[in-house]
Amino acid sequence: MKLEDPEGVNDLLRVTKSFLRDHFKDGQAIVSDEVLLRQIHWARDRISTLKDLASPDLSFLFTSPSTLPSDFTLNVDIIPELIDCLGDIEKDEFTSKKTSDVLRRFSKTRNLKFSALMKNLRLLLSGLNDGPPVGQMLELLGKEMSLQRIQERCDMINDNK
Repeated sequence: MKLEDPEGVNDLLRVTKSFLRDHFKDGQAIVSDEVLLRQIHWARDRISTLKDLASPDLSFLFTSPSTLPSDFTLNVDIIPELIDCLGDIEKDEFTSKKTSDVLRRFSKTRNLKFSALMKNLRLLLSGLNDGPPVGQMLELLGKEMSLQRIQERCDMINDNK
């Protein structure tokens, strides 16, 4: 099926949403058609069947991590600043390049190692130590979902203090 065929795209979205609702019963997997299509387009060379979307390497696209890994090292006090910084990016400019540039400036002004910031941000977004570049993750999740996940993890950390 070609992603350029509008009828095929609608069918693909319908089938994919049904699969995601059945697999991720907590409702987190519900995303807009625009975000889901962007995720499918990105994942198309990484999957053979819809079931592959539920693999540990790709499930971050559809569900938030339920715990925070023990190797999270970012000072929780800067997370609200991080959310504000990313929140200042316009929705239509929330791209891998733009978010990476903003995060690089953020790390520099806060005297943080960029690689450490990105590692910890990946943990906040996905719970994974490895995966696609963080800027790409942010773009795939979209602005709203990215900020929501970061805030949820921040709340989780504060609740456990």
